Amino acid sequence: MRVRSWSFLVLAAGLCAACGRRGTPADEIVALTEAPLLRLDPRFAQTNWDTRVSRLLAPGLVGLKDMGFGPTEGVAEWLAQDDAAGLTWVARLRPDARFPDGRVLDAEDVRYTFTSMSDPYLGSPWRKSWDEIIAAVEVVDARTVRFRLRQPRAPFRTDLDFGIVDSRHARPRDEAVRKAAHDGTSPPVFEPADEVVGAGPYRLAVRGADVVTLARNPYAREPPAADKLTFRTIRDDNSRILALVGGSADLIQNGMTPLVVETLEGNPRLRVVHAPSATITYLGFQNTDAILKDRRVRQAIAMAIDRPRIIAAKFRGRAEIANSFLDARNVFHAPDARLWPHDPAAARRLLDQAGYPDPDGPGPAPRFTLTWKTSSVRFRVALAQVMAQELREVGIEVDVRPFDQATFFDDIKKGNAQLFSLQMTDVVEADFLRTMVHSARIPSEANSWGGANRFRYRDAEVDRLLDEAAVAMVPQRRRDLYATVQRRLAEDLPFFPLWHEHNVIAHQASLRDVMLTPTGRLEGLLRAGKGP
Repeated sequence: MRVRSWSFLVLAAGLCAACGRRGTPADEIVALTEAPLLRLDPRFAQTNWDTRVSRLLAPGLVGLKDMGFGPTEGVAEWLAQDDAAGLTWVARLRPDARFPDGRVLDAEDVRYTFTSMSDPYLGSPWRKSWDEIIAAVEVVDARTVRFRLRQPRAPFRTDLDFGIVDSRHARPRDEAVRKAAHDGTSPPVFEPADEVVGAGPYRLAVRGADVVTLARNPYAREPPAADKLTFRTIRDDNSRILALVGGSADLIQNGMTPLVVETLEGNPRLRVVHAPSATITYLGFQNTDAILKDRRVRQAIAMAIDRPRIIAAKFRGRAEIANSFLDARNVFHAPDARLWPHDPAAARRLLDQAGYPDPDGPGPAPRFTLTWKTSSVRFRVALAQVMAQELREVGIEVDVRPFDQATFFDDIKKGNAQLFSLQMTDVVEADFLRTMVHSARIPSEANSWGGANRFRYRDAEVDRLLDEAAVAMVPQRRRDLYATVQRRLAEDLPFFPLWHEHNVIAHQASLRDVMLTPTGRLEGLLRAGKGP
């Protein structure tokens, strides 16, 4: 019945659109998102969409082309290690990296971007990470900047894929925020459209609650094909699809259920492209919880979930089972990390051993009850409910609670969730594991809730291995260390890697040269334009 309902909605919209499609302006690409954009300044951006859009406004010293993933370069023309010990790096800036007012991005902009994040009054969630890496950032001359590191760091080049902001624009805003935080008063109100200025292909033109419009940076070194790129948030799944089919939007990236994707593939006015991705969907455990702190419970939950069935039924096969945050195409992926097959009988035995016997055998009384928090996106809620039902079959009662993006994100950062399901994109650099599970990355009020170890996982051996991997300059040694970490995490299960979902874009057939990147980044839209 649901299939017919979706098909009917899409068909009805298509018929209506055929009578008179509204369309979008010829010089503008309109993309739909399922969640609103929150912070676009790269120093404060945390959500997937915020980070993706911020890179179009403020690229880093290095970019995708520098790392082999696509068409975009950074604002540095070269970056090199400047000493044998690996403690000093020098970057030379491109002379044609310009802000939207025509000013050339200089070394002071780079210095300010990184040093401003160390200010506790500004509350950057990246403060602790950068303070641990960088001892000093020095201006050598207008186009040259020197980084002095606290210790050698193997992934420093990829670290610098971090947006550089216009210091002359950011400094007065930061000073006003800093003064208000210091004085204990409310921060001043700024014009939303002036949130961030960078030297990217686009500038921020319109900033509303549910709409963000980027306009071409007139001084962009590589101008994008479209004059404008608009992101419009439509939270309701049905309405979002109908807007695309009806012609009032140009594309949706990953905001569709596989069932709808199949229907859209039959629409001659649309094109659908998909490919394997580096995105990871995972089930997070609160490792300090009285029940979930026992790894046998976490392992039982893993074995109760039938991932092959879910991938076949819910994703139509367009996902791969995961055993790590890193996907199988990543050079640091450990293929021998435990995969945890579906085994309800083994899950029940583990729960018995953990001291949670089923009080009435196959009866309705549960062993215990857990709360599962997820975003309010309908498909994500449906996935959580499917897995919750599988947990009930082994005696675990689950209360699935959907929340809006801001509330959900705030809760998991502060540890207010026993179970939570989430996605992470851009999982390319293996040091991402350090970001997610090192005990120094646990969110707290002291670090402005900026750590990504929302599982509150602590393992001294994992910390040691990750610390060593971060300074191991020999690639094979890094691979060995990260493989050991992945195998240990797969046994201990502070989180349960579920699957790597395919990236999918559905777009109007009139939109040409859309490139789908493995990371899901939006740089694939820079060459896109409209044609007959």
